[in-house]
Amino acid sequence: MPRLSEEKRAVLESMTREALYEAAVGILQDEGLQGLTMERLAASAGVAKGTVYNSFRDKKEIVLFVAERTMEDMIRDVQDLDVENGDPVELLEESLELLLHHLFEKRKTLSAMFRIISEDADMRVLACESRNRQPGYEIREKMVEIFRKGVSTGQFRPGDPALMDSVLHATLHGIIHEFIFHSREETDPTAAIAAIKDLILHGFCPEEKDKP
Repeated sequence: MPRLSEEKRAVLESMTREALYEAAVGILQDEGLQGLTMERLAASAGVAKGTVYNSFRDKKEIVLFVAERTMEDMIRDVQDLDVENGDPVELLEESLELLLHHLFEKRKTLSAMFRIISEDADMRVLACESRNRQPGYEIREKMVEIFRKGVSTGQFRPGDPALMDSVLHATLHGIIHEFIFHSREETDPTAAIAAIKDLILHGFCPEEKDKP
C-alpha cells in the first residue's frame, strides 16, 4: 500500500485537529470542562479515541489548544498592524476595534476558557509553564510596541508601556469576566464596542471644554 505523502498527511492532520477543535468548543460551551472527556471528544469529532490521544495528553491540554486556536485570527490581525509606519493613536484605536470585535464574536468560547483557566489551579500553572504556550502573548507584545511609540512621540502621556499594556489587558479580561457572570445576549456588539473604545481612549471624565 503506498505511503501517504507528507503534504497529504499534513492536510489530514490539519483536518483532524480542526474537527477536534470544533467538537471541543461545542462540548465546552454546552457542558463545561466536566463534560469534556477523551471518549466524548472522539465521538463528537467522529474520530477514534486513539487519534485524540495522539494529539493530546489529557483534556487540560485540549483546553489550551482550544484557547490558542480560538485566538489565532485575533493574533494574526493584531500582528498585521504596521507599528513602524503607523500613527500610534490610530493604531491603538484600530487594535481596540479588532480585539473587541473578536471578543464579542467569540465571547462564549472565550468565556468558557477564562472560567476554566481561572478556576483550575493546575490549568493556571500549565498555561504559564511556557511563554510560548500562554495564549495571546503576541498581542501583548504588539500593544507594548504601540504604547512605546506613542510615548516616544509624545502622543501618549509619559509612562511605562508595559504598565499601559497591563491596564489594557486587565480591562479586556474584565470584559470577558462580564460575559461570564453578566451575559447579555441582547447587547448590540457595534454599540458596545464603540462605547468601550471611547471609555478606554478618552476616560470617564469629560474634557474641560465639555463641562457645563
